[in-house]
Amino acid sequence: MIRHIGSSLALVLILVTTASAVTFTVNSTTDAVDATPGDGTCAAAGGACTLRAAVQEANALAGADEISLPAGTFLLSLVGSGEDAAATGDLDVTQPLTVTGASAATTIIDGLGSDRIFHVVAGQALTVRTLTVRNGKEIGNGGGIVAEAGVPLTIADVTFHGNRADSGGAIFTIGTAMVVTGSRFESNVVTSSGGAVAVSATTNPLDIRDSTFENNSAAGGTGGALIYGGTGTVTIAGSTFHGDSAETAGAMAIISASAVSITDTVVENASASGAGGNVGGIYLNGVGSATLSALAVRGNDSANTGGGLVCVATGNVTLTDSTIEDNTSIDDAGGIYVVSSAGNVTIERTVIRNNRSLDGTAGGGLVQTAMVLTVRDVTVADNSAASSLGGFQATAAGSIVVERSRFTGNHTGAVVGGVYLTSPGTVSFTDSTVQANEALDNVAGAYLVSGGGVTVTGSTFADNMAFGSGISGGLYLAGAASTVTNSTFSNNFALVSAAGLYTSGSPVVVTNSTFVGNTAGGAGAAILAAGATVTLRSTVIGASDTPSCVAALLSDGDNVDQDGSCLLTGARDRSGLDPLLGPLADNGGPTLTHEPLAGSPLIDGVGGGACPVTDQRGVARPTDGNSDGSAVCDIGAVEFVDECPTDPDKRLPGVCGCGVPDVDANTNGAVDCLVNAELKARIVTARTVMSSLTGVKSDAETAAKAQLTELADGILAYCTTNEATIVLGDPSAKLVKLAKKVRKALRATRKGKGTALVKKQTRAGKALDALDVAVAPQAT
Repeated sequence: MIRHIGSSLALVLILVTTASAVTFTVNSTTDAVDATPGDGTCAAAGGACTLRAAVQEANALAGADEISLPAGTFLLSLVGSGEDAAATGDLDVTQPLTVTGASAATTIIDGLGSDRIFHVVAGQALTVRTLTVRNGKEIGNGGGIVAEAGVPLTIADVTFHGNRADSGGAIFTIGTAMVVTGSRFESNVVTSSGGAVAVSATTNPLDIRDSTFENNSAAGGTGGALIYGGTGTVTIAGSTFHGDSAETAGAMAIISASAVSITDTVVENASASGAGGNVGGIYLNGVGSATLSALAVRGNDSANTGGGLVCVATGNVTLTDSTIEDNTSIDDAGGIYVVSSAGNVTIERTVIRNNRSLDGTAGGGLVQTAMVLTVRDVTVADNSAASSLGGFQATAAGSIVVERSRFTGNHTGAVVGGVYLTSPGTVSFTDSTVQANEALDNVAGAYLVSGGGVTVTGSTFADNMAFGSGISGGLYLAGAASTVTNSTFSNNFALVSAAGLYTSGSPVVVTNSTFVGNTAGGAGAAILAAGATVTLRSTVIGASDTPSCVAALLSDGDNVDQDGSCLLTGARDRSGLDPLLGPLADNGGPTLTHEPLAGSPLIDGVGGGACPVTDQRGVARPTDGNSDGSAVCDIGAVEFVDECPTDPDKRLPGVCGCGVPDVDANTNGAVDCLVNAELKARIVTARTVMSSLTGVKSDAETAAKAQLTELADGILAYCTTNEATIVLGDPSAKLVKLAKKVRKALRATRKGKGTALVKKQTRAGKALDALDVAVAPQAT
């Protein structure tokens, strides 16, 4: 650095020099001011370069500078306030600055609980890397760092521990952009909001990646780990929030952001336990759009509403590839609560499981959208609510689409155990399962209400139980005219009536569907219509413990009513027939079904009219199920397919094809028809028995030798018999010749003792290896 100006050239040189970044290397952990701030040399009174002296020198130079800190603990012991010269208290940053430590584990800046660590004045930038900021304390905002308006703040591989403030225990920013990567925020505490990080009044983005927030607290306010209040974008990726707590939003609160993206992130064991007590985990309020993907939101609890996730947005919301589980709320929405006032909501490939609303509604989730709701490949299981909606409730001003989803094992103390969907538009419910849900009052399974009509296709409603006033165990339909096609209603129970299907004011056409084993305390075990008509087409009503119907249903023909209670009089309708259905099982396709057994009257039973192009499993209709040379549709949800019509003992080819049993007669782990697999299994057994020989006389030794003789002879005989069908990995190999060598070597081991036995076993092992290598792996 030039200190004396002797010419115009010197003036140019000093201008160039001061514009270049300077790196100050700190060599003392002492907290001491610079002896002569602005002289270009970092030196306290004793000559050492301290952290405080380096900050003062960097402030005196125009432009961005750097400070390099070695391993060590830097105690900020010079107490004082009310100045911005970094002379006492916090380290004031008045020029762009980068501070880099040796590592977060070894370089520690400690505020000693007397002041914050860094104060970045308006308009400047600060980057902090690879160090720890701890025990900062501020009666105000920002216990670790406070950054004023317009400051770009970059945090990389930094640990913030035990910092305290009114808001922003670790970091408080006003109107700034901030990027955080690879950092830890642990045990930071505030009396108001933002236990670790508080971002206020900004249009700038917040970007947090690969970071951890643990046991931070905002006991008197919002956002145990994080609060963002601004209209910029927020991105959180690859991060973990664990054990954070607040009065509202135990883990995080993001308010008014224009767009939020949270991906590959865990939010767990957070709590909102104050008097307000809303939202245990993630709280997004008034945001524009939200993209939520690969989240694990689990074990969070709220003393009021929203145990896991609450998202209130104006635009589109997507929740994909995530797990929301084991969350609890005292009031509504144990799992998720999502609202979009002007957009679509899409939930895909997500599990909502074991969430609880202890004294409210919607244990699993509550969703409201102004436009279209799409639920695809979602599991809602084992959730519970005290008053209503154990599983999932959704309302859409547009349409609702549910595909390939499961609503199972949910429980409510009142109405609707499984799923409740309502829309003035259409509701489409396809390839989905509603099973083993329970309501202590009405509607155990699904309650679907639509002004534009409900379409139920390829779905199963099974083992649901409605108690109390007990109407509708399986499916309740209301609203406009609805259709049920290729669907199964099995073993549902209603204490009063309509264990299978109940419709109120909604005409329903049921086509190629199966009702079996449904039970009601009164009547209408299978179907009950109130103020509406139900028309059956090519549908089977299997026997129930109580009458299946309470009144005549309309018929479009080709139905089977086992107990005759539905009084069907359409063309080719039949009653008093056992439909001969198999148990509810996985017969292929996305749902469990009842498959017709061989000889069932349902097979090729549709005598007129069209039928769906596939059955509930997606198998093409029609097939020639009775082998009379004519392909005719079956009655009910499942098409009987006989791929082995000339084999009375087999319907499907299986491993061995038609006409050959899929058996393992010698129980060696290989199906007998698979000749390569069978030979390899025999080789394994022979190797095991041969290796067990000890050369010492005993009953076990005698038995092993006898078994080995049988195996040796059997391998040669098998290779000789099946030489033409065994596939060789090496086409040049001589299969029978190799088998003869195996037989000879195995027999030789029966007479060996001691070292001689070991040599014979080694030779036999090599012979078995040669045969095994020659035989190709079995292709099934």
